[in-house]
Amino acid sequence: MEDKDINLNHEPTEEEIDIGTVKISPDVISAIASVAVTETDGIAGVAQSITGGLAELLSKRNVPRGIKVEINNGSAVIDAHIIVQYGAVIPVVSEKLQAKIKDDVETMTGISVERINIHVQGVKLETGDPAPDKKAAEDIEPEAKDEAEKSEEGAAEGENA
Repeated sequence: MEDKDINLNHEPTEEEIDIGTVKISPDVISAIASVAVTETDGIAGVAQSITGGLAELLSKRNVPRGIKVEINNGSAVIDAHIIVQYGAVIPVVSEKLQAKIKDDVETMTGISVERINIHVQGVKLETGDPAPDKKAAEDIEPEAKDEAEKSEEGAAEGENA
């Protein structure tokens, strides 16, 4: 019987590693950038465009609207159309978003990011809390309502005395 030399700590050669290629769609980069937008403070969201929505309906693809990705010679150029929250300092928020998108895309895909263009399409104004609903006040348990009225009456009597 012939002895065979088996090395369990065998390092793979170049030929063994090369089993195929990985291609990353611009849609994947767009999705990564879209998530980065939602995770950045001061940004209300990605701007929705009418033409983007129409193109999505026609192509039947689920592409995050407001993020455009071009890949040229192995590096990406990303255009992000965003809406900022009222009161946010736009240059600061844009700079944070650029850094977040660049870091996320390069970490997750290995594709270098050449440029990230931020297009501020609008400002989201914060609306105040709506007035209390009368129905909500009526839903208070009768006992709690009676106790509240008694304590108000007691306080009023104490002020009059």
